[in-house]
Amino acid sequence: MKKLSIMLAAAFCLLCQAKAGDGITLTPANNTATENFDGMWDATASAATLNMPDGWRIERQMGAPRMVGSYSAAATEVMYSGGAGLPGNAKNGTWNFGSSAAPTDRAVGGLSTTVDGGTRCVNVMTRLVNGGTIPLNKLTISYDIEKYRKGGNENGFTVQLYYSADGSNWKKAGSDFKTDFAKDDETLGAADVPIATASVGGKQLNTAVAAGGSIYLAWNISVSRGTTPNKAMGLALDNVSLTASFGEPLPDPDGEDPSRPPFVASGIFLRGEVNGWLADSAWEFSDEGNGTYAIYDKELSGNFKIADAKWTSLCNYGSNGSAIMADRPYALVQGTDDNIPCGYIFDCKRILLTIADTGATLMLESNEGGKPGEPSALQSVALQPADVTLVPQLPAKVKVLSLNNSLIHYNDQDFMFNDIARAMGKDAHWTKHTLLGKPLSTHWDEGDGLAADGNPGAKMLIRSEAWSHIILQEQSSLPRTDPEAFRNNVRKWVEYIREHCPNPNAVVIVPMNWAYSGDWTNFTDFNSTLLNNCQDVARETGVTICPVGLAYQQAFDAEGAEGIASWYQDDRHPTDKSTYMAACMEYGLIFGESPATISYHPAAVTDAEAASMRSYAAKALAKFTNYVDHTAATVRFTAVARDQYGNEMEAPADLAYTLTGGGTLGDDHVFRSDKTEGTFKVSAQNSLFNTVATVKVAHAETEVTVLPAIEMDAYHLSAAENFNAMGSDAGARLPQAWRIDRQTTAPRKVGSYAEALDNTMYAGGAALPPNAKNGTWNFGADNGADRAVGGISTGVAGGTRCVNIYAHFTNSGRKDIGKLHISYDVEKYRMGSNPAGFTVQMYHSTDGRNWTSAGNDFCTRLAPDATTGGYDEVPGQTIPVSAVLDTRMQPGVDFFLAWNITVSSGDAANNAMALAIDNFRLCGELPAVPTAKHYIYVIDETGFDALGLYAWGDGELFGAWPGQGWVDEKTIGGDAYKVFLLDADGGTYNLIFNNWNNGKQVADFTVTANRDYYLRVSASGVTELTPAGIAAVGLQPAADGSHAYYLNGRKAGPWGSGRAKGIYIVNGKKYVNK
Repeated sequence: MKKLSIMLAAAFCLLCQAKAGDGITLTPANNTATENFDGMWDATASAATLNMPDGWRIERQMGAPRMVGSYSAAATEVMYSGGAGLPGNAKNGTWNFGSSAAPTDRAVGGLSTTVDGGTRCVNVMTRLVNGGTIPLNKLTISYDIEKYRKGGNENGFTVQLYYSADGSNWKKAGSDFKTDFAKDDETLGAADVPIATASVGGKQLNTAVAAGGSIYLAWNISVSRGTTPNKAMGLALDNVSLTASFGEPLPDPDGEDPSRPPFVASGIFLRGEVNGWLADSAWEFSDEGNGTYAIYDKELSGNFKIADAKWTSLCNYGSNGSAIMADRPYALVQGTDDNIPCGYIFDCKRILLTIADTGATLMLESNEGGKPGEPSALQSVALQPADVTLVPQLPAKVKVLSLNNSLIHYNDQDFMFNDIARAMGKDAHWTKHTLLGKPLSTHWDEGDGLAADGNPGAKMLIRSEAWSHIILQEQSSLPRTDPEAFRNNVRKWVEYIREHCPNPNAVVIVPMNWAYSGDWTNFTDFNSTLLNNCQDVARETGVTICPVGLAYQQAFDAEGAEGIASWYQDDRHPTDKSTYMAACMEYGLIFGESPATISYHPAAVTDAEAASMRSYAAKALAKFTNYVDHTAATVRFTAVARDQYGNEMEAPADLAYTLTGGGTLGDDHVFRSDKTEGTFKVSAQNSLFNTVATVKVAHAETEVTVLPAIEMDAYHLSAAENFNAMGSDAGARLPQAWRIDRQTTAPRKVGSYAEALDNTMYAGGAALPPNAKNGTWNFGADNGADRAVGGISTGVAGGTRCVNIYAHFTNSGRKDIGKLHISYDVEKYRMGSNPAGFTVQMYHSTDGRNWTSAGNDFCTRLAPDATTGGYDEVPGQTIPVSAVLDTRMQPGVDFFLAWNITVSSGDAANNAMALAIDNFRLCGELPAVPTAKHYIYVIDETGFDALGLYAWGDGELFGAWPGQGWVDEKTIGGDAYKVFLLDADGGTYNLIFNNWNNGKQVADFTVTANRDYYLRVSASGVTELTPAGIAAVGLQPAADGSHAYYLNGRKAGPWGSGRAKGIYIVNGKKYVNK
């Protein structure tokens, strides 16, 4: 049995005195602590609780996988509870999991994700305090790791125990305390949980905890390698047993090297995805003198740089364009924006930085198990692409959307494609969404609805149409310089398209970019890197590559630098003819035709140039083989093998491949579809490995389903419903945008709004018998006008396990609607004796499928009744609910509410109460308009799709280009003005109105930031105005007692020092009262 030691200085340990209730005290007389987390079940309420046991904490890291945070900052509550039937889209975060066999059997863990701002890993922590008078010198540790959801992440998941002397600086407890789980063939829960249990029993951890000192333990639940923790397993800790031994400190075979120099702060940090790009003290290099700096005992993965705390130019080192390898000096480049890609996990004994006059180098020195020269060993095999959609048949109308930057925007590649398709007799149209100079991540950051420019963002566009093809164009150099970011960007967009596009089977195309002009020495190498990285992403995600950069390379090979120079209008952007070439390639790729057959070319391209461009386009497509070829109906599968360091190696030769149907699988591992639609499995296995991939053969969905909605905007901030207009029929239709369903598989399950019904099954209310029909009900006194909507559950096979009532809203305005004041009544139409009682919980969602609990403020729990039976007068009980839901309806984004009527716990839904929702009311609030020292009011006559305002002069007043958007609209003197902030007192600035970084701008207009401005802005220039009713701009205080008016003309009363903050008209002049 391997033993590990923690050498804790006695003096330091005395600083870690236990606080009451903040640790578990162990003594020689009471030396054992156990925890099974079953106390996280409320037997009275028959429900899971969120509070962690005393001495235990939990946290989620949102920066990177395999990170352990501070015990002091960790939470004492989990975020969610559940267990059986966890869906693939269950909420990421910390969980109180429960067994299906016995709901009282609990375990604590969580789920990770790659969603922005989401959970990258979870840590379960405890603090042990030495309450004796002699050192605590050994812990014997046992525990179970339980799986509550399978996870299809190809890297698998690991639970690793860490320990710490201070709760902040952590060290691995080693392989004895490491539990690995290989990938599953799907990401889905199960009816019977836990799905699997791995036990760690009787392992020893040597310690040296002085009397009164502490030791902290943390179980880190994380993806095993890489930086993409999606398709996560639901893993949890359970049945912990900790037994302490006391005596003299034991030897530490794995202790710190005594010859290691003491730490000396350098102010230089390794900053990257591994630590959330922070200047983290745990990743600060120690200054060891003579220009050498070191960090010890770290696992490194993901993109990173070497920099100081402020990213100054004096210390900011990045990639040299090549991959970093263990135990080899890596030359750093100072001042570059390029991150160092590290796609694998390096277990580093030491990270050595050397800075000299001749440059800087970095060395990742391997730890035990990874010594230089040690041969790699096969660790995993995975079929790629692992999950792919194949669409062999084109729809009648091809609808293309591109999320692009200037490489497509310049010369309007979309227009050229449309003209080519029209000339070739095709019904096709390409719509582009441009963010100049930006990566795909910036498109993602536009949000779910309207972007900052007031127009639909990329996600909103994807949801708006059944696109047959979606083009994802990455920033020009990023696929070469930051392949990990490129991979992550493509992956999350593919997942979003599959989840949210009305055509979930849209063909996703990634154009291969090309090397910049001028650097002809590296031109071929850079194009080769771009090609390889695109292929890697295609192999992993199943996207289709349009190899535009390959045509650039072929032209360079044939004509040299002088010949290809005419393809560039600057160092990277295409000319008309090279844009035409790219449009020809997109046409050929989408329609499966050789670009050589194209007859059309724009007037800006000569006949000779057009023929040459079509020839290069045809040759590039013919030479290139995609992993997924939709027009050929093929998928090329590859068995990707990796060693213990994550490096790719040759796959085993004895893998046997099988296919479940849908076509043939050749010896070349290419699936050739017979165009039968369905989901088919391809597997590869030998005696050691079994890996499975799925291919979905489908057609393009062409219709967009428009769901009924209650429209909200700045002028319609409230909605109400009492259901009385339904009448008393059994199959009554619910009000507009309201729906209902019954779930027949499990209680406490919220379904899909799109699949729910707009009518009830039964009607009634008074004197409901114990055997009243289970299902959805239109409740009310018989034939009475006062109605409510709900249902009754049952334990009968195939019957109703719970009922959901849904409402759908949409914000059709331009402003957020927040602070949603929601009230409703929960009405009871039949008593129910189920001992678990019943609960009505409200949820909210932005897609009607993935739901978030609205919390305890919107949770109504009803204790069991003595009998199951109806009331003569109904409702027999009414429970009003009224609270504020702290979320917002975003412009252009759907918003759903759901009320789940269910047994409070367990699976037995019989002897049910009849419950309903009534008298709903929602009232939202608009966000406050930001205040500023001055304002710029603009009559917009530019004709731009969006209006941005940039300022330069005494600083970039509104931030980097394109600056700020307008924040409000005002009507002054009968004219509509857009309002921009001018939050400065003094300084001279040049204003540039622009179309939000889409290639158009108005000539500069100079202002001094000491007053408000009223401007008329057209494409030809800017004119200052004096609006009616505002004779001049007041720069001196108005006299008290003068009449003050609001901007809308309403009298505000006498002007004076007691007047509220705001903007007023006093004696014909405008004043801002601060």
